[in-house]
Parts: sequence; C-alpha cells; structure tokens
Amino acid sequence: MSEGARPGGLTALAIINFCAAAYDLVFGTLATLAVMLVFQSGRVRESVRQRGDGARTLEMMDKLHEHAGFMWATAGANAVCGVLLLIAGIGYLKQRRRMGRGIGNLYAVVSLLSLVSLTVTMPDIAEEQSVLSFLTLLVAVYPLLTLFLLNVTFKEDFVN
Repeated sequence: MSEGARPGGLTALAIINFCAAAYDLVFGTLATLAVMLVFQSGRVRESVRQRGDGARTLEMMDKLHEHAGFMWATAGANAVCGVLLLIAGIGYLKQRRRMGRGIGNLYAVVSLLSLVSLTVTMPDIAEEQSVLSFLTLLVAVYPLLTLFLLNVTFKEDFVN
C-alpha cells in the first residue's frame, strides 16, 4: 500500500490508542496520588480520629496501606502502557514499521504480562473477586485485539 493510502481501520486504531493512553496516564496518576495519600496517612489518621466519625475511613486507609506495593505496581504498569500506546498511535498514523507495529506489539505484550502478574499477585478481595475477574477479561481484550490487528489485518500496511 502506498504511503498516502492509510487504511481507515489503522486510523481508528490510532485514535483508540490515544484514548486508551489518556486513560492509562490519568489512572496511573490517580493511583500514584492514592499511594502518596497512604504515606500521609499518619497525619490524616490523627485528624480522622480527632473528629471521631471516621471508622470506615480508617478501615479504608488500613487497606490502602496494606496494598501500597500493589498500587505502585499498578500505577507503574499504567504509566508504561500509556506511553507505549501514545508512541504506537503516532506510529500507526505515520505507518512506521518499528514505531507503529513494533511498539504496538510491545504494548500488547507488556500489557498482558502486567495484567497476568497483577492478577496473580492481586490482594484477595473475596466479595469483589467475580467483578475483578470480569474486568480482567475485559481489560485483556484490547491488547489481544491489537496483537491480532497488527500481525494479521494491518501487517502489510506499515510501509515506512
């Protein structure tokens, strides 16, 4: 395919990548802020205790403190995936073999590996386990779809 004739599907994939990158970067930032809150929890905990009405808040803060490492890993994985999605999306628009197809494949593999590792090491939350399993499957769809589209459907469209 010539350089000027980029398939519409590849453009759509780039747009989806930009949206997913924005989501990953925002979520990663929020997760980082939550972890920072954990480190400030001593001050906040004392303030909540003084008010006397924060039993639920204290319980949530304990859970956050318990799972701070998990939250750092989630924030890091989201940041890495967000950057890879952004670079790959630009590569899709420019139809670059390394920047588009290569980084897109790298994103999919990193995303799936981080999803599997986070799922395996995820804190056991009994009542939300079925919801988390469904969300895990849902989150795995886009990287799997990316692998398929880049290596089957758009394989020959990366001409630069």
